[in-house]
Amino acid sequence: MAQNEMATSGLIDPKLVITVARKTLADWEVNNHSSLAPYLPSKEVKDIAYEIDYIDDAAVTAANWRAFDGAATSETWGSGAKAVGSLMPVSRIFSVTEEAKLRMRYDADEALKRTYLDYVARAAKAIALQINYQRANALFNAKLSLQGSGGLRIEVDFNRDPAFNPTATKLFSDPAANPFEQLLIWRDQYFDKNHIEPAEIWMPSVVFRQFLRHPNVIAATNPAYAREPKFATRKAVNEVMVDTLGLPPIVEKSAEKVKVDDFDTGKTKLVDVIPQDKVFFMPKPGSAVAANDFEDYGVTLWGESANSDLPGINKVFDDKFGTPGIIAGVLTHETFPIHSEVFADALAMPVVIQPNKVLAGKVL
Repeated sequence: MAQNEMATSGLIDPKLVITVARKTLADWEVNNHSSLAPYLPSKEVKDIAYEIDYIDDAAVTAANWRAFDGAATSETWGSGAKAVGSLMPVSRIFSVTEEAKLRMRYDADEALKRTYLDYVARAAKAIALQINYQRANALFNAKLSLQGSGGLRIEVDFNRDPAFNPTATKLFSDPAANPFEQLLIWRDQYFDKNHIEPAEIWMPSVVFRQFLRHPNVIAATNPAYAREPKFATRKAVNEVMVDTLGLPPIVEKSAEKVKVDDFDTGKTKLVDVIPQDKVFFMPKPGSAVAANDFEDYGVTLWGESANSDLPGINKVFDDKFGTPGIIAGVLTHETFPIHSEVFADALAMPVVIQPNKVLAGKVL
């Protein structure tokens, strides 16, 4: 079988292909409303493995006085378990068949360029969606569950304190529950562990609707009409939450889903990005593009794909255009029948550093 070569001669610049992939990914992470990159921002590394010390107590210890000529003391860091793991490859590939090329033969070069770049952008978006889905797993479950070709079945557990995956004393579907009191208990628990207030409380829409119709929520927000079967208003709820109780505001989150391959059935399926039976006490988001290990919940590491060494691709990298991060390319197969493949590939992994900066409380 003939060797695959990059289809670059007079048709498409491999640097352009990679640039389109990286711009597509960056635009999705920074501008898409579904992006969770501010909580696990991207960080490029020249490695295939990671080693982290979970930060169990990130609070800064006050400095110590010393006598003149006395020794300075170092800080005693809060720390948790150490974890070692590996970045994993994630990719998408599309074929441009002999028939497709024939259909474009009257405008072959320009049509092929457009097709190649459309596929590159689609492949990069597919990788963005998978990374964001795993960011969601890292945030809301403090676990990753990876499935893939080659029999890949991996679960990565980031060791969240079991007390930060609690169940409400009474579920919000129970008329006897006191939702405000439950949120106060969890807020205090969050503060005691992290020494900072949670920035927001995320509620999936199904939970928020149950919350708004709960009789004790209605009574607390509009006592004059407590016996009427109506909803509390969003404005009134957040006024009680923030102004009266000192809780962070509620942010309603729609029931977003992502389509993934089911490697057990060979079909695709829609899965929830956010669990639909919990509320989430969330930290303040950071920058989607500038990781801060001492502030952020975690980080998404992007390593160097082995496919950056493919002929044609390996010549485009320099000090400013580095190898870590997503790459893409167009491969031509010289064997009969001639066809092309467009791929995007990355070596990546969301990694949680401070797993207890999210409290996920089951309420339904």
